[in-house]
Amino acid sequence: MKGAALLLAVASSVAAGPSPVPTGTPILVELFTSEGCSSCPPADRLLARLAAEQPVPGALVVPLSLHVDYWNRLGWVDPFSSAAFSRRQGGYAARFGSGRVYTPQMVVDGRIELVGSDERAARRALESAAGEAKASVAVIPAASGSVRITVAGARGADVLLAITEEGLASDVARGAGSHPSHPRLPYI
Repeated sequence: MKGAALLLAVASSVAAGPSPVPTGTPILVELFTSEGCSSCPPADRLLARLAAEQPVPGALVVPLSLHVDYWNRLGWVDPFSSAAFSRRQGGYAARFGSGRVYTPQMVVDGRIELVGSDERAARRALESAAGEAKASVAVIPAASGSVRITVAGARGADVLLAITEEGLASDVARGAGSHPSHPRLPYI
């Protein structure tokens, strides 16, 4: 988490060939969630809605649903959980000076944290992030199936590449309720 982090979310369709790629200034929205968290389903739905609606003109919401593993010790093991996601959230807690982690927690562009189900705060954070200067990222697919990525204006930043998956779901039969599937970040 040292320095500013720039995250590139590259859909597999980009590497597959020419297809419409959403445009706008990317705003990374990370939601720390868990299937074991009874407060998380509203935040999961909010993240999905923000991604579908793209509520800030000229901005592109890049949603990542990061299932933490610290809820697993209570009995329900979240199949999408990862210790790496819990560590990432802990890094944010240190950066923000709070020293605490919770679910659902939303982090917008690595700079603004809020309760993940607070829609009004989320929209304010998106509008604020849309006004921030961003690095320029170009993803250029090649005929060979490879992809060339160039980043400009990110001096001193950590550049992270996230390959996301969509349509992942599990059936939560009781307890916290069902969680909609979201793009999720396998490793950082």
